[in-house]
Amino acid sequence: MLARAAGVDDEAVTANLHALAGDPHLWRAEAVRQPEAKIYVVLTMRSDFLGDCSQFWELPEAINDGQYLIPRLTRDERREAIVGPIAVGEGVITDPLVNQLLNDVGDNRDQLPILQHALMRTWDYWLSHRRNGEPIDISHYNATGGMAEALSRHADEAYAELSDAQKMIAEKLFKGLTEKGADNREIRRPMNVQEICELTGGNEATVTAVIEVFRREGRSFLMPPPTDALTGAPVNLNFGSLIDISHESLIRNWDRLKTWVDEESRTARIYRRLAETAVLHREGGAGLWRDPDLQRFYRRKLQQKGFGKARVAAARKLGIRLWIMVRDQINYDEFCRRRPRRQS
Repeated sequence: MLARAAGVDDEAVTANLHALAGDPHLWRAEAVRQPEAKIYVVLTMRSDFLGDCSQFWELPEAINDGQYLIPRLTRDERREAIVGPIAVGEGVITDPLVNQLLNDVGDNRDQLPILQHALMRTWDYWLSHRRNGEPIDISHYNATGGMAEALSRHADEAYAELSDAQKMIAEKLFKGLTEKGADNREIRRPMNVQEICELTGGNEATVTAVIEVFRREGRSFLMPPPTDALTGAPVNLNFGSLIDISHESLIRNWDRLKTWVDEESRTARIYRRLAETAVLHREGGAGLWRDPDLQRFYRRKLQQKGFGKARVAAARKLGIRLWIMVRDQINYDEFCRRRPRRQS
């Protein structure tokens, strides 16, 4: 189709594309340079991931040839982004609220998605609570939690709709879809429904029921959206459906999810240290896991703080013990002999 639109021979272009098909990154770089047809490759990327492009052959050079860094909106442009859609919806917003929104946005790197979400929540609240044709005002905005809390409150509303069993699935689901990189950067990690079922221990029906709560119309915390943007047809989920966080701003601004991600990150770091030190202490290492003191500690933390925090605390305690054994070059029996009778 591209070849016919450009008035060149289909076979010549197809031959070029097939030759490059083995390497998709090389394909993108070469596609824009081949002379038979004008092909433009458009890549969108967050600026903090630009450095990662150096891992791919010829990709940095291709980006340098045509890079366009989207600038931040000016204050006047942000003002237009606020009042324009409201005017289209035949609503009226007060000047004090516009100024409040502009001030609250500040230099937040998530300014646009957070602003959009706060406006959506304020608009919905105003529609259901307005009296005598009053405009959208600061009172409506504050009722949603404002820029600082609107998204977190909204996500908590969805979470509160779940049963206790569904909440456990939701926690494992979101922990699986998010992670922190080595540089402490929040990363989305899409998974299909089948992988999520394996991770959470739920079946397809129970897992999709939880996902539907978070991708409902007006929420869109998870992707894909419930309806097709072009046709309006419903998007049904199946085992192969790819589930993703809608935007990294959810990881940074939903307080509950931030706690989950931090907890999972700590557990992962402890696990890696355990895996490394366990290699050095195969002899007698099994005794560590059967340690009655460690089991009592875990049960106490389980009652006090719940499963997630108890697991982290026990893993940290175990990690400290392994570190002492590595440092002093002793086995588990010697560690127990040296250990004081009472240990917290």
